[in-house]
Amino acid sequence: MILDFLKRLFGSQTPTREQFAAMFMKELQRTMPEAQFEFDAAQFLVRGSNGHLINLANVYLDYCRADKVGRKQIMEEFLAGVVMPKEAPSQFEDARKDLLPAIRALYGLESMMIESGEYQSEQAIYGAWPMQPLGAELGVMIAYDTERAVQQLSAKTLEEWHVSYDEALSIAIDNLRAKAAPRFSEYASGFYVSGYNDYYDAARILLPELAWQLRLKGTPVAMIPNRSCLFVAGDKDEAALGLMLELADKVLTEQSRPLSSQLFRLDEKTWKPWCPPEPLATRLNNIQRNMLAADYSTQQESLTKDLERKKEDVFVATYKLIRMQGSEKIESIAIWTEGVLSWLPQTDLLALQKQDESEPLFVPWQTAMDACGHLFEKLPYILPRYRVNGFPSGEELKKIKATLNDQYVL
Repeated sequence: MILDFLKRLFGSQTPTREQFAAMFMKELQRTMPEAQFEFDAAQFLVRGSNGHLINLANVYLDYCRADKVGRKQIMEEFLAGVVMPKEAPSQFEDARKDLLPAIRALYGLESMMIESGEYQSEQAIYGAWPMQPLGAELGVMIAYDTERAVQQLSAKTLEEWHVSYDEALSIAIDNLRAKAAPRFSEYASGFYVSGYNDYYDAARILLPELAWQLRLKGTPVAMIPNRSCLFVAGDKDEAALGLMLELADKVLTEQSRPLSSQLFRLDEKTWKPWCPPEPLATRLNNIQRNMLAADYSTQQESLTKDLERKKEDVFVATYKLIRMQGSEKIESIAIWTEGVLSWLPQTDLLALQKQDESEPLFVPWQTAMDACGHLFEKLPYILPRYRVNGFPSGEELKKIKATLNDQYVL
């Protein structure tokens, strides 16, 4: 799957989003003639008369990048999942052979719950879907996977089965281990790409023995930019790591269902977030800042809709990206405006804008926190965002300016 992507980015005739939506709705109406559907072009989703929302973004990208045969299969599988979702069995023993671990992006789940109005805190996510974290932005969930559809197991289902999350996850990982023999291709010397083609490539990061079996220079390092790929190289192999970052960037920006821009290093049996030495560290930083910009944009849209629904007047600040003069490093920045109730994303820099001054003051995030941390109130989101209660006083601004140098010039 991922190897095919590296060879071919797009199919021969790519439909527009509107053309794909019309084609999908025609098939959907054919299979569900009693229901009514409406296409929301702005959000690229289909609204069903039963209140069901069908997001088309990921399946559209998958469809565009497949050949004719693959497109037919993608459409059939997506329709089956939408039209005929299969409930998990009432008895655990009837389900255990179909359990598999599934790695999901926490920020996407969070934005989805915010937009639905169901989100109160991050416990809402963990309460709905039992999981354990993998790094800062991923969660390991448990899926009930059959030929018809994939269902993420809820806390309620595990409770009805009288099975703990840890027990169910252990069984799911064993099932994944038995699902297929190791399938890795050495894309370049020391750089390996998975080739299982079953949408569980990323989940195989939970089988650390696979990485130890590869011929690597140093300790295994891995990336899982989407569900369909697992990249592995050695931490002493700069060339392989560079290629890993290059291809991960392509997958994250050009393929569907992006997962993570984190780099993990294997510490015996545990994957831990890792940063390579320069110059790779700057390349990784830039990839991660671009991913955070996309995640924050989605969160901003969801929060804005939720606040409008609640009739609350709050400015949800944008996560922006900049480069300082003479630097290759991308940094993030948000505007903090005097007199405006704002929810700020956590950024590298803040642009402090006084009402009576034309030019903002550029300040490192930590510098602002050190000088006036009492103005920051952490909001209950996994993707960090802060409510700022007021604006730095004159004395606090003097303290901030005293710590600055001329490096923050655009």
